[in-house]
Amino acid sequence: FAVLTQQIMGIMELRFSAVSLSHAVILASGLFLIASIAQNLGKRTFVNEQLARQRSRERDNLISINQSIVEQMPSGVVIVDKNNRVLLQNPEAFSLLGAQSGAFLTPALNEVLLRWRNDHRPPEVEDADFHHSHAEFLVKNVNGQDLLARFEESKSTSGESLIFLENFSRMKEQAQQMKLASLGRLTASIAHEIRNPLSAIKHAGELLAEDDTEKIKERLLRIISDNVARLDRIVSDVLDLGRKTQSAPEAILLDEFCRRATDNICANENVGMDVVELNLIPVAILFDRGHLERVFWNLLTNALRYSSQKPLSVKVAIFLTPDESQVELHVIDDGEGVPEENREKIFEPFFTTSQQGTGLGLFITRELCHANNAHLDLASHNDQEGAHFIVTGRRESGR
Repeated sequence: FAVLTQQIMGIMELRFSAVSLSHAVILASGLFLIASIAQNLGKRTFVNEQLARQRSRERDNLISINQSIVEQMPSGVVIVDKNNRVLLQNPEAFSLLGAQSGAFLTPALNEVLLRWRNDHRPPEVEDADFHHSHAEFLVKNVNGQDLLARFEESKSTSGESLIFLENFSRMKEQAQQMKLASLGRLTASIAHEIRNPLSAIKHAGELLAEDDTEKIKERLLRIISDNVARLDRIVSDVLDLGRKTQSAPEAILLDEFCRRATDNICANENVGMDVVELNLIPVAILFDRGHLERVFWNLLTNALRYSSQKPLSVKVAIFLTPDESQVELHVIDDGEGVPEENREKIFEPFFTTSQQGTGLGLFITRELCHANNAHLDLASHNDQEGAHFIVTGRRESGR
């Protein structure tokens, strides 16, 4: 505007030629354009500067958080250079190794790291107890403690390596404590389960010694027999609980299996065949036959026990998953279902709401399913049905 004003005033005073006005307009337009571009660039620079400051603060916060996490990790983390000198380490790593920054690793760890860098596998040491990963192994520190070490390459171009250390001696102690705690709970539960039938047997024996009436004697003998059978069932379940479950999966026609097993179970439980409704499709499942018999037996007997035992009060159905790669076996009863507060507990060992149960049936059933790469789940509660259990297993291809 100043250029245009000066030019117009010069023309009016006859000092400038009128032709020069066009040059002034071009010059003023160029100045205006340059000012506009400079203003936009300034705004963008200001925004970028603010964004850079924000990202810098976020980066500093992340660095601080990561540093706090690494320092408070229960595992030791060590960064070493290509010469196996300690560059950085967290407090746990220092307590395990005792190596200052800039110092070399312990001789045992140093040797293993060199071998790992050469071929990315741990050395074949006779005393080493290797684990799942090829880069995990045991090594002793200067205090004689067993350390579980894992190596990883860093993303740096300087050849640094990451070492993750676990106190294996402490891990073994914790595992032993957990075993002892579990053993204590197991012993208390077994003692509680066995005490009741033993008391009943003792009481029946005392009454049997006092009364020689044939009818009373028959009743007392039945009490003794029933409680001895209950004790035998508890012992068998406990043995199954501690035994390693090995499976030999085979292709089983699930529809034929369910029909035959349902007939046997209904006959054994003295209920009519019309109590169980079968909705089956011809399909084969990969499962150990003995395991499948026990799984189905536990689920169907539970369903019969908690159902009304009226016609069609229990349903057994077979479905395929949407991708048709797995088979679902559904067992449903019309009972009261599993209360919400017990849904997370029913698969725990020794949890039962029945006075005659051991609380190991569903736990062992789920373990048998896991041994066959299958899953046992409790479906969400439906007002139209009681308990609804689903066994999901692998389908035999082509069947």
